[in-house]
Amino acid sequence: MVTKLSTLIEVHKEGDVYIASDLISGVSDLGETENEAVKMLLKGLKERYETIVEESTKIRRSTFSRADILVNA
Repeated sequence: MVTKLSTLIEVHKEGDVYIASDLISGVSDLGETENEAVKMLLKGLKERYETIVEESTKIRRSTFSRADILVNA
């Protein structure tokens, strides 16, 4: 099963690096460019959510669904 997740990412520069933060989960990552920081964050989020889904389906036999929420930003 493949599920598409949407999130809200904030990117800001701190010294010589860019910090990308997922405002939903609080997870952050960094890179030398904005694109690199976002790429690293998305890679980490993908791995994190895959692990969560895998463990949840093993333990609770959970099912998951997608929900989109529109927010003015």
